[in-house]
Amino acid sequence: MPEVFGRYELQELLGRGGMGEVYRALDTVRERTVALKLLSKHLAEDETFKIRFRRESRMVAKLNQPHIIPVHDFGEIDGQLFIDMRLVEGDDLGTVLERDGPMAPERAVGIIAQVASALDAAHRSGLVHRDVKPSNVLLTDLDDDRSGDLFAYLVDFGIALSSISPGTALTATAATVGTVAYMSPERIGGNSSDRSGDIYALACVLYESLTGQKPFDGELFAVMYAHVNTAPPKVTALASAAPAGLDDVVSKGMAKQPEDRYSSAGELARAARAALRTPFRQPTPPPETTMPLRLPAARPDTPAPPAARPDTPAPPAYLSGRPAVPTGPNRRPRRRRAVIAGLSALLLVSAITVAVVAWQHMGGGSSGGRPNGGTPLGQSSVPSGQLIFGEATDFPKNLMSVSLAGYSAAASNLEVRLQDGPFRVGPDASYLPDLDQGSATSSMVDGQQVVDVMINPKAVWDDGTPITADDYVFTWLTKRSADPKTGGCPALVGTFGFDRVESGTVVSKSEARFTFIKGKPFADWKGLFAGGLLNNSPVLNKKLFDKGDPKATCDYISKGWPVAGGIPAGATNGPWLLLKSNINVAAKTVALVPNPKYWGAQPKLARLVYLNIGADPDANVKALQSHLVNMIYMLYPPQLDIVADLHKLGDVTTAINFGPAFEHIDFNVKDPLLSHKEIRQAIAYAIDRPALVAATIGKFSDKAAVLGNRLLITSQAGYEDHSGDFASQNVAKAKSLLEGLGATMEADGYYTLNGEQLAFKIVTTPDNPLRDRTIATLAAQVKQAGIKLIEAPDADLFAGPNKPLSLAARHFQMALYAMNGTASVSLYSSMYRSDGGQNYSQGSDVAVDNQLTAVVGAASAADQVKAANAADKALWTDMYTLPLYQKPSLLAFDSSYTGVAANATSAGPLWNSDRLAAK
Repeated sequence: MPEVFGRYELQELLGRGGMGEVYRALDTVRERTVALKLLSKHLAEDETFKIRFRRESRMVAKLNQPHIIPVHDFGEIDGQLFIDMRLVEGDDLGTVLERDGPMAPERAVGIIAQVASALDAAHRSGLVHRDVKPSNVLLTDLDDDRSGDLFAYLVDFGIALSSISPGTALTATAATVGTVAYMSPERIGGNSSDRSGDIYALACVLYESLTGQKPFDGELFAVMYAHVNTAPPKVTALASAAPAGLDDVVSKGMAKQPEDRYSSAGELARAARAALRTPFRQPTPPPETTMPLRLPAARPDTPAPPAARPDTPAPPAYLSGRPAVPTGPNRRPRRRRAVIAGLSALLLVSAITVAVVAWQHMGGGSSGGRPNGGTPLGQSSVPSGQLIFGEATDFPKNLMSVSLAGYSAAASNLEVRLQDGPFRVGPDASYLPDLDQGSATSSMVDGQQVVDVMINPKAVWDDGTPITADDYVFTWLTKRSADPKTGGCPALVGTFGFDRVESGTVVSKSEARFTFIKGKPFADWKGLFAGGLLNNSPVLNKKLFDKGDPKATCDYISKGWPVAGGIPAGATNGPWLLLKSNINVAAKTVALVPNPKYWGAQPKLARLVYLNIGADPDANVKALQSHLVNMIYMLYPPQLDIVADLHKLGDVTTAINFGPAFEHIDFNVKDPLLSHKEIRQAIAYAIDRPALVAATIGKFSDKAAVLGNRLLITSQAGYEDHSGDFASQNVAKAKSLLEGLGATMEADGYYTLNGEQLAFKIVTTPDNPLRDRTIATLAAQVKQAGIKLIEAPDADLFAGPNKPLSLAARHFQMALYAMNGTASVSLYSSMYRSDGGQNYSQGSDVAVDNQLTAVVGAASAADQVKAANAADKALWTDMYTLPLYQKPSLLAFDSSYTGVAANATSAGPLWNSDRLAAK
């Protein structure tokens, strides 16, 4: 007897995939044969998926378009989701192409036009397909003597995949569906789907229909890399009968940027018809009868790489193993100007010249050679020339970014392309894929989040040792706790979500799997594997870091890598290399050179010189003006006349941003006086934050504003200002709180409590004009409420716990510093959670902890923002930290360089330094 599913008799299994099964079934109520999709039972446990399933099924059912297979019914029976559709006889386009080879241009364009009409109808209804590919285009031969045309149906509108190959499918979850061979660059990068992704895929299908081959083929990493970086191949290179105009159609349809593609699928189809130079004949109307669906035989989805195509760009070096030969003559070095203005500039020149000469003696040269511009990303070129970056913050004392000893913006700027992972932090604080390192995907399996990291098989450490799954699992074991009571290392900057991972498994040499604690998914999981985060090395070399037992390993991390000793061999996996011989601590100069073991595209420059020139704005401008440095980056606001001076330099480009980095105050709640919430609140009431902004960053830009949230910045969606009564200065309220504790005003104008003056040292970084001005303004304001603030600059603020005034030692009273922005809201939770690695104030609030738990494990961005705002509201009452303002950044560079892109996140100005070149 046939198996029964509700009112359906299951007659024949037609296909099985990652999300369920497709059956030929009899609807016993309506007495008709249908195609019935039964989704995997675990999907019904995912409420988010169920909501999307019902919404999109309803939308598809409402579509009345001849090229979309009608949905008869959908729903849930006995805890299993299903879709009831018309059963159609025919082969899919993929099977037809495999069996019969490339199509004639007229037939291929005709099919694409039919699919385009289906897509446009769906898009008008707000529905995105997400998985346009040949196997999702069903063809019925009308057997019409007049035409022999094929009628096309587009199936599987992002609801379920009938067949998924592990070799080409990224995931089979509700969050991400799609097949890599037809996936747009933005979708490979993990961004949300829209109609432009469908248009990109349709262009891929057009190319395959005309040539019989996918646009990019080969290993999974090669295909992903090519979609992101390589120009589309020409149709006419493989299909000589195709009009040349179809090359342009495919090229525009597969443009890397969504805005450069056709605005609709129909526009692509019309362009393709125009390229044929013949009128397009509409196919015969669809048949009225229901016919059985004939599924293709199973076949591998990843064929062997095809022979090289004419006029196709060379593959990336890491794919071919052979560097591409650069074309075009090298330009002669441009004579550099040396414009020195005044005695101060002469002094600056002397100081920097000593540093540059010192660097030359370290093995660098002074070659001004300029490389060719315009080499496509992913192709190798011979590095040449140099760029000198003028660093304004303190010269780093330590280079181990995972350790508190190496926690600094200067070290982050220097190392951003030395230690990489499957993601990088982009200028918009989003995670960008780094396919040279590999990829990582997240899915829900039996109610638990599972993240799979696929390591590029070409990936190696700078000593030639392969990067393996053992390294990633060791990284998790090392980073999962900063609490010595649980075997953790207190020298870690932050545990950043690794503490939510239940297990790390070596699936194979090139695949690591991380299973999160059930009920504790991690919304910002990409941050675990992202380069460019101030406190995060995405992967640690186990052979280098593992010292045999947790205590020895923690001791190694606590010590870090003092800058004079450089970065040890085997710690670098990015395109640049920092050798000990290229570090001059006395001259505060470092030179990066291309990593000869790097398997991806080599940097375009032969050297990237890092020169510490200090925080003085005038010195920075003059260094750039005289061409002694080529780029400056300031995280503090210079005076307006300095900005005007930069604008006067005709060959300098400037960019001013208010990024996600924000200045704030930490109150140490373990301090005997600051343990009183009333004193912390009194200080906050005494501060006039609008006046503080006006006196500091307001002089830099009229866009400057007070920050009223600790977890979201003003430009982020969902930002709410919760400062409430603390929004404006209230000296009377501050005094009332103090006197309510029993504090008494003394003759000197300051309160005492139990005989102790309410005087607090506020530690901060030295030689920082903005912070000097900020603390001076704060001190004047709180003095009105009888409270004394004393600035205590300390160069060891970000050092390890052995330094008494460091944040890690937690012996300070108050601290003023910035949290550099990242792509992860969850990262900030470690600053405020009771057991957070960066909770230097040592504050604790169960309600805040609960909301921060929700922030980390939110199922959607909206839920994460809601929880973040709830946590911030509670933190305003607790007042163990006080946000002040977002920090401005100023990037200025010699206009003769290309590839420069401002990045105000922790990734910094050199986030894409391997792509910098001179014109």
